[in-house]
Amino acid sequence: MTPQNAARRAMALTLSADIVSAAIAMVLSNLVVWWSDKGHGDFPLAAAMLSTVLFVTAMTASFLVVRIHTQVWRHIGWPDAVRIIQAVGLSGLIYLLIYLLFTGISSGAMAVPWTVLLTALLFWTVGLFAMRMYALSKSTHQPMQIFSPVARNAQPVLLVGDGPNCVEVVRRLESTQQASKIRLLGLIDTEGHETGRAIRGIPVLGGLAELASVIEILTVRYKTVPWVAVTGAARERDMMLQVLEVASDHGAEIMALSKDPATQALERIRPADLLARKERRLDMEPVRSIVENSRVLVTGGGGTIGAELSRQVAGFRPAGLTIVDSGEFNLYSIDLELKQVLPPSAVIARLGDVRDAARLRDIFHRAQPELVIHAAALKHVPMVENDPLEGLLTNALGTRIVADAARTVGTIAMVFISTDKAVNPT
Repeated sequence: MTPQNAARRAMALTLSADIVSAAIAMVLSNLVVWWSDKGHGDFPLAAAMLSTVLFVTAMTASFLVVRIHTQVWRHIGWPDAVRIIQAVGLSGLIYLLIYLLFTGISSGAMAVPWTVLLTALLFWTVGLFAMRMYALSKSTHQPMQIFSPVARNAQPVLLVGDGPNCVEVVRRLESTQQASKIRLLGLIDTEGHETGRAIRGIPVLGGLAELASVIEILTVRYKTVPWVAVTGAARERDMMLQVLEVASDHGAEIMALSKDPATQALERIRPADLLARKERRLDMEPVRSIVENSRVLVTGGGGTIGAELSRQVAGFRPAGLTIVDSGEFNLYSIDLELKQVLPPSAVIARLGDVRDAARLRDIFHRAQPELVIHAAALKHVPMVENDPLEGLLTNALGTRIVADAARTVGTIAMVFISTDKAVNPT
């Protein structure tokens, strides 16, 4: 059975269970109302059957409109409980409208339907929650969690931003599945105008100047460091840096609402969020056209920069990737990693020093690279300042040896990666 068919089957079963419970609730309601009538008389079988059919029809229409059948009972929470109450109320309204179409409006006709309907809605609501609480107890052993707006183990969150944006974030969070997994403890108003008030029931605990003390108080009270979620003005670079400094001092993670409307979830702040400009995304197609199906050689491929370049090259599916490095462990690590991405035969790791011309010529002769990325270098300036000759031999002479070897085997292009100029950008 495919996952789609399994999901459809589960939704059909849950809707069927709700339909059966609605029919039972209406039958019981008719019995209770008939029994409580002092005159008793014969049981109104036809009226009971009609009311049951109408009630089931109204309930099915309501639950399909509100999409109650899509709920997963074993993961049900407070937002789902609210939707069930809404659907029950809508069912009652639809039932009354249908009943009026059949019987017309009269005080005598409405007296019994009102009593029967209210009793049926009571029985039915109890049945709906009983079934779901049973399913919840089997999965979480916490059946009462359905009546709690947040789970007991919910993540405490402190929201930082300007008033209008805080309202929007709270509204969006309350409408997502993540609502039961987080607990909004309070708000920090970056404008400092709303301290002491509440926004959608959540207290404003202070301004940005009070952020540190608020985090400390909440940490003591809830015995865990809250997340610090930023929105609106707090996502501007200067203010973000202030929040980042305070949060890092207290060990708090900084979060933000996802920009994807489909998820509306809290996610970690990315380094790009701290830029004083919009993130620039490079067009990688020209790179792909050079790397794809080509033989590529990376020197210094086990280092920090060289390893990342090797990973990105591997993502473009080269015909072959040769990694050269003088450090055995770094070379071994990147070799294992890349063989999880490319076929093992396409990745070749070679121990070698770019100062060794004979070794480099042999490696290049075997690899026959069409593209060479030269990342091997001594890049820690304080160390090279202590031994400048070593830096000269590796960074200058080594580069010349690599270039000569590339030219000898007919390499089409060589990219020289140099980061030494980044030490003092000014």
